[in-house]
Amino acid sequence: MNIPDFQLRSLKTRVTFFTLAIFVVGIWALSLYASRMLRADMQRLLGEQQYSTVSLVAAQVNQELDDRLRMLEKIATDVSPALSDRSANVQYFFERQQVFQSHFSGGTFVTRQDGAVIAEVFPAPKRASRTHLYRDFIATVLKEGKTSISRPLAGSALQAPTFVMATPVRDSRGDVIGVVAGVTDLSKPNFLDKITQYRYGEKGGYLLIAPQHNLIVTATDKSRVMQPIPAHGINRMHDRYVIGFDGYGVAVNSRGINELSAAKHIPASGWFVVAVLPTEEVFAPVGAMQRRMFMATILLTLLAGGLTWWMTLRMLKRHLSPMLDASKTLATLADTDQLPQPLPIPRPDEIGELIDGFNRLLETLAQRETALRQAQIISITAEHALRGSEQKLKTILEISNSGILITRSDGTISFSNFRMTELFGYSADEFSTITYSELVHPDQREIGTSRLLDLSAQREIEVTTDRLYLRKDDSTFWGYVSGRIMLGEDGAPASILLTITDITAIKNSEQERRLLEEQFHHSQKLESLGVLAGGIAHDFNNILTVILGHCYMGRQNVSSELEYKTSFQKIEDAANRASDLCRQMLTYAGKSPLIQTRINLWLLVDEVVKMLRAAINKNVVIETGMKRVVKEIQGDSGQLQQIIMNLIINAAEAIGDNPGTITVALSRMLVESDQLELDTFGTAIRSGGYVCLEVSDTGCGMDDETMKRIFEPFYTTKFTGRGLGMSAIRGIVKAHDGTLQLVSAPGVGTTFKVCFPVPEKSEDAAPVSLISALPEKGGGTILLVDDEQILRDMAELLLDALGFSALTASNGLEALEIYREHGNEIDAVLLDLIMPVMGGVEAYKNLRAINPSVPIIICSGYGVESLEGAIDDDDHAGFVHKPYKPGELRDVIMRMKRGEAVRSEE
Repeated sequence: MNIPDFQLRSLKTRVTFFTLAIFVVGIWALSLYASRMLRADMQRLLGEQQYSTVSLVAAQVNQELDDRLRMLEKIATDVSPALSDRSANVQYFFERQQVFQSHFSGGTFVTRQDGAVIAEVFPAPKRASRTHLYRDFIATVLKEGKTSISRPLAGSALQAPTFVMATPVRDSRGDVIGVVAGVTDLSKPNFLDKITQYRYGEKGGYLLIAPQHNLIVTATDKSRVMQPIPAHGINRMHDRYVIGFDGYGVAVNSRGINELSAAKHIPASGWFVVAVLPTEEVFAPVGAMQRRMFMATILLTLLAGGLTWWMTLRMLKRHLSPMLDASKTLATLADTDQLPQPLPIPRPDEIGELIDGFNRLLETLAQRETALRQAQIISITAEHALRGSEQKLKTILEISNSGILITRSDGTISFSNFRMTELFGYSADEFSTITYSELVHPDQREIGTSRLLDLSAQREIEVTTDRLYLRKDDSTFWGYVSGRIMLGEDGAPASILLTITDITAIKNSEQERRLLEEQFHHSQKLESLGVLAGGIAHDFNNILTVILGHCYMGRQNVSSELEYKTSFQKIEDAANRASDLCRQMLTYAGKSPLIQTRINLWLLVDEVVKMLRAAINKNVVIETGMKRVVKEIQGDSGQLQQIIMNLIINAAEAIGDNPGTITVALSRMLVESDQLELDTFGTAIRSGGYVCLEVSDTGCGMDDETMKRIFEPFYTTKFTGRGLGMSAIRGIVKAHDGTLQLVSAPGVGTTFKVCFPVPEKSEDAAPVSLISALPEKGGGTILLVDDEQILRDMAELLLDALGFSALTASNGLEALEIYREHGNEIDAVLLDLIMPVMGGVEAYKNLRAINPSVPIIICSGYGVESLEGAIDDDDHAGFVHKPYKPGELRDVIMRMKRGEAVRSEE
């Protein structure tokens, strides 16, 4: 460190500069504060003075206006009799009022009630052309009947700015019979000259403003007479005066000049007087004083700075000299091999206490130096003993069947036995150049290093685990590793002992067992979900059968009421949608076939997107990139709609409350016979043409673990979810012989691509209402067997409406008893599939044993596959799916009675 740099960094220099800075900042802050306060006080003082002046002028103008208005009212009283008698002496009377005439420089006149002038005194030669200019104002006075002052007028006809004061003339009854008016010509000497003839200061002046007319009546500056006032917002003080403020303030006027203004309103006319003075003139004395103050501040700063510098340096030099002497002594001792000696204490003050404490520290350091040298001697002796022990240990480790190695605390290998060479393929010399972490497979390297560090830090006493290792030739093997910390004689961790045993064969057998268990658990989940979905759908179909049956009966009974028909139609529509949902659940459970129709996927996607745009959060934008011309596919529209809705809703939930975009696209894909294309499950996609639905989002994305489990039943990443949506999508896609591909990354988003095969030929399927077609009536007796009372009641009513009579039973055993008793009367049996005591299939077999040819119709919420082929070879047996429509039920019964085999399936 050079001397100039030391001087800048020394405590003495910094204290001096800091003290000087405090003085300088204080002086300049005081100067600036005094300057600002002086300017504020000057503005307040001059503003109040200016306001007093303008108040005096306004009072004088108000007095002059009051005098003239009272004079007008007196003349109106005097002229009233003559005006009432319509005598001709009004002009004569008017001309004799010399004092009255002298107060109005522009003339005076009298009008009748109709506004006609009957007497006037105007300065020649303008007498004949003036009164009509005030006609509107006179009419206002006649109408309102009160004394008023007109709007200031100017123009080519007047040749000079004027304003009129008028008062109504009333007869003895108080009615207005005329007007007496006086005109003030502003171009001639008048009572307002005290405003126009005098300036305020050198550059200031006065203005008389009529705010109700937005006009400057008169002003010291003649160029502003009869000029409009500035627009609102140009001069903030003027805006305040216009709305009634009396006072003063500083603002920039319409000419861009900063001025101090004061205003006072005139009650008699509603006008106000303004006195203005440029701030340049207002604050001229303040500026001179500020300049003198600035020079004084500079001189005071220089004087205070010099005195502070001199006094501070002298004081610090005297008090800090012992510390400087001590530092020089220490610097001298540092260049020798001698132990530091105690420093002299010059004075018993704070500096003396500091040096005394430093002397005690030197004594402690000398004691530690002696102890350190003794410890070094002991350490050397222990090191020799340790080397002997290590040699013995190496001999023992070399004959072990497990790989053994010793690592240092940084992970480098200090010892490896011969078995390690066999396991990893490295020589002993190569082991010394690598670390233990390099032996661990990259997939487990981080956790392996972490466990090793835990041992080194003694957070763990012993580690035993399975680890995947990497050989020199990049082949891998599983090893069972056991690690323990090895402590030195001082109790500190010295190294880590690791033993590694090859367990690859054991791991392979465990992996095979685990895969079998996972497959078994997965199949159990699917089976559980299928049982749950099938049971719910079966019960729902029974309920829907009752609802639709009663809906049919209701429509039969209220055929003439349109309002009720509409209500029944809505009930039917809702039940149809519920029926579709049940059918989808049965399909997922594997208990109902798909309704395969030809579908234009573009129309289906467009319908779902339009519906969901109004339902999802407004921060999510749905963009579509769909080709209208795509080939039609064969599928179930309800289940395909479920796929589209689930994918878009999941995408919106992945975006959450953040702004994001969902892209829905349709495209074609052709897989050639020699082309290998895999789905997300690693299965090869069959060759052929496909129509592909692609849903992408900019949401949170998924990691690899989530993508592996997302299609498992009951697995969900949502707090309120049940984990069935993606599992259902997989089942529907599989049922349609489709494929599914998934691409996702955390923080990037997710893309689902679902592809459906394009059939060679397909036919349109027309939708049919469940109950809208009214069937023709049949005849005969039907044995109705169902375990639910409400369903039996409904079916009995429905059969009766269709022309059949019914015998009912609540289970298969009861049905057998009834059939044995009334078999000759029964034309057909309508048999539920699932019932207590005796189920439908068992009852069917017993009935067939009694009568091989009686028509038996099995009905169920499940599909015909649930019969497991029990009626496949029976031409006298049929099946109908719940909920069945009345027409279909009647047709099935009639066809069965004719000997036709029927397999109805919705």
